[in-house]
Amino acid sequence: MVGNHDGSPQPASFDDQGQAAREQQAQTRLSELAAGAVTERPWRPASVPPAAVDLLQFALWRSADLQPEDLLRALALVPAARAEVDQLGPGCCSPPEQRG
Repeated sequence: MVGNHDGSPQPASFDDQGQAAREQQAQTRLSELAAGAVTERPWRPASVPPAAVDLLQFALWRSADLQPEDLLRALALVPAARAEVDQLGPGCCSPPEQRG
């Protein structure tokens, strides 16, 4: 359980919902700011929105031009970016014949 601001416990799912909402807000705002700057990749067609890693890289690249609240929003994407990178590991370590 996670503590509430008044000290009472709250379920972890409440915090998960808050984190998901912060990630969605960050993704929406940074996607707006990055429109045209985060280009299509061979492994990610234009119809697929930028990944959290792409948006974090954009925020770092443009950090001097972004508002402080946009940089704070970018920090909300760190857990999602970490999960994206963690998903790459098994693919890189498995033999090609197992990848399909």
